[in-house]
Amino acid sequence: MVFLKKYGAYGIPVCLLLVSLLLYSRLPNELPMQFSLSGEVNRTMNKEFAIWCIPVLEAVILLYTDCTDNRIAGLAIAILLTIIQLGIMLLFMR
Repeated sequence: MVFLKKYGAYGIPVCLLLVSLLLYSRLPNELPMQFSLSGEVNRTMNKEFAIWCIPVLEAVILLYTDCTDNRIAGLAIAILLTIIQLGIMLLFMR
């Protein structure tokens, strides 16, 4: 139980990476990363880079906040990043 309490949050980036790999064939080659105020895509990212970029960023944030007193903030950021990436992937699936 102590292991799950201490390391359970790291399951979020792992699950996101697994879902990204499952949806890999249905994603376009370029994923939008930034939109203008009019809704046009300003910047895209290669899907090979995009599917592991956010899970790695989440893991780094969780590692950093685990060493400080801000564990809840790190968990909240990881969950928010997961929701954003899943939303973008589902929105732009073929």
